[in-house]
Amino acid sequence: MKKPSCTMAKHLNVWLLNTAVLGVGILLLITAIIACSSPLDTQDSTDEKPTDISGLLTYKEVSSQGFMGGSVLYNPDNPASGQVTPGATIATRLGFVTSAYVGNDQHTYTDLPEKAQYGTILISAADSHSVSFTYKAYSPQGNIITNTNHTVTLNNPIDINGDGSPDIIYQTPKRKRNGFENAVYLTFISSQEKLTTSMFAVLANQYKRGAYPNGIIGINPDGRFIVNKYDANTTSRAVISGLRKGDIVVDSIAGKYQRIMSTLLGPGARAVSDMELEDIESSTRTISFRFTDEEFTEGYTVEHLFSVLPPVIKNTYQESTLETLNLILENKDLIVTVSQTTATPIPNDIFPEVTAQIASLTADELIQLNRTFLQETYPHVCPEFINPNEGFTQVIPLASFIYGDFDSVDQIHKRDSRNAIRAASFSEYDMQRKQIKAQFNTYKEVYSKKVEINGNNKFANGVKVTLDNSFLKIGVKSAFSNTWGNVSGTIEGAAYINVDVYNDINVSFNKSVTLFSFNSSINIPVINCGPIVLNINLGMGASVPASFGFSFPMTLNNGELGFTGLYGAGVGAQIDYGVKWKKVWIITLPVPYVNTSGRSWKVENTAYYIGAAPSSISAGFNNAYIAVSPSINGTIGANISGVIGGGIGIEHGIEQRIDLAYASPTLTGTATTTAFAKLNAHIKVGIDGIPVIGFIGFKKDFDLVPPIRNELRKAVIFRKNM
Repeated sequence: MKKPSCTMAKHLNVWLLNTAVLGVGILLLITAIIACSSPLDTQDSTDEKPTDISGLLTYKEVSSQGFMGGSVLYNPDNPASGQVTPGATIATRLGFVTSAYVGNDQHTYTDLPEKAQYGTILISAADSHSVSFTYKAYSPQGNIITNTNHTVTLNNPIDINGDGSPDIIYQTPKRKRNGFENAVYLTFISSQEKLTTSMFAVLANQYKRGAYPNGIIGINPDGRFIVNKYDANTTSRAVISGLRKGDIVVDSIAGKYQRIMSTLLGPGARAVSDMELEDIESSTRTISFRFTDEEFTEGYTVEHLFSVLPPVIKNTYQESTLETLNLILENKDLIVTVSQTTATPIPNDIFPEVTAQIASLTADELIQLNRTFLQETYPHVCPEFINPNEGFTQVIPLASFIYGDFDSVDQIHKRDSRNAIRAASFSEYDMQRKQIKAQFNTYKEVYSKKVEINGNNKFANGVKVTLDNSFLKIGVKSAFSNTWGNVSGTIEGAAYINVDVYNDINVSFNKSVTLFSFNSSINIPVINCGPIVLNINLGMGASVPASFGFSFPMTLNNGELGFTGLYGAGVGAQIDYGVKWKKVWIITLPVPYVNTSGRSWKVENTAYYIGAAPSSISAGFNNAYIAVSPSINGTIGANISGVIGGGIGIEHGIEQRIDLAYASPTLTGTATTTAFAKLNAHIKVGIDGIPVIGFIGFKKDFDLVPPIRNELRKAVIFRKNM
């Protein structure tokens, strides 16, 4: 037999990728509609028109959406059950990737976030034959750089951003769903050959109640619905129609993804019960491509599939039974025989090369080939194969998400460490404090605790302390992308503390007090942004101890001690994974490859001010001191879609002390600032359901700042004649 060429291998790979079959793992799923195992709610929750929000959107709002590759739909029988309706706005992300060759006609792809173009599509008209819309694109500065009108007609792709690559196509799906028999999909086109990606995000806030139409977040490239388990910001189950086995449910309360496994009929709109779901990361079933009884539900029958096969096959096998269909899967001549009477999905130019390899396939490889061939040739009568072991990165092979503001987009994947501790006068301190506040504002604030002690709070006779404008805030920001097997993400957390202490003292006094103390685990609700879920967990503490010592009576009015600081760290990781194939056809024996990397950076910014000038002292004054030591400690952890997780451990504080010495007639104040710090972080990645590879993951720890205690500054801050 003639040895297959490298060109043939490329053609075969292209055909199999187009049918969404990658090795043993990336497989088409069974279409099965969920039945009513719980009380029906036939009230259509999507009988409402979207509000036009296109004029209110900004670059920041659009770019912070959770994007995915795939499709949105128009349903002529019930337009409100789809995202493509007049007046609806859909966010877009048109991106570019780089490609790296890894051998054997295989490549890895890396997203280029700095080149992504964010925009919106505003639907003006839609029917079963075309969709008209206005496309707007934004610059990172927030300016509208593109504002064009387009009409996409059935099966005719169009380029909306002028880069020469098609971005959108309007087409009917291969498989029908109950209630969506006449639906048409607006599909966002991504191309590994042209190194472009096209993603979308449905904007739920344009709909009444903030609910996605029919609960549908989007449709993945395999045609599976990605739906919400709960209505927006509630614990009420979303009412959804048209679901099938294999569809994915996003649990925004538990922060996880589940797969619908029920195969019972259910044409009405209803909520999905937990009995019909399984977590997508929990299944480790053995995969078989043979037909099973449970697949022939929801209108699929063994007899119907057998009846459409060519007469020569029916005459050979005669009986329309499940056993017969599985015997047909073992037939080496199946593809050639069917192709003599029926149009097949294999392109004519590579058909001879595909069939030439059949004799060299193993029995299992032949069954996989024939099963894929039948479900692509007869999509209306042959159930799809469902891979029960697929994880998030297989279900949504293209995804992008940014939470918070990064200094510049290219720093999502590369960021310099920062370490700055500054002392200042009050005016300089106030300026630095504003800069630190602006830096914290680039984070998404997830927790805030304010503390105030009014001046009437006396810790002892003659001592009054005011704690004003004092608070602890926690912020998080993260980024995530999945690009055909390249997964990368960053997680950054920071604690922001501000303490302003004012003292009025007229006493001979020695005392240590705690002005403020806090230590707690903090429950943060799951953050759900389209197909992305972000879980955050916090365990934070803060304290502000103070001590005062005056051996002799002294009067100090409006003593001021100001402190503000931002402390945190960031961690990032990247994984490339895939399969190099020994043979020219990609279902044959693979050699997996996995490349991983981790990185980290730290954030330490401090500004402080100490000012205290006693207005009077006793003649016998010898010495005195005032000290305040604000500090924070705790952990900030986050997990993105169950794939990338990171944690940050923070211990940071500054002891600020003023010592007063009197040598008649001059009182001298000396300020000493001592810092203590410890900062560590870790990143972990776990990806399951990868074809052939199965599970991959790694964890890396970073000791960013080992335990230290340093005297930062000791300086005379005033001399005053008394």
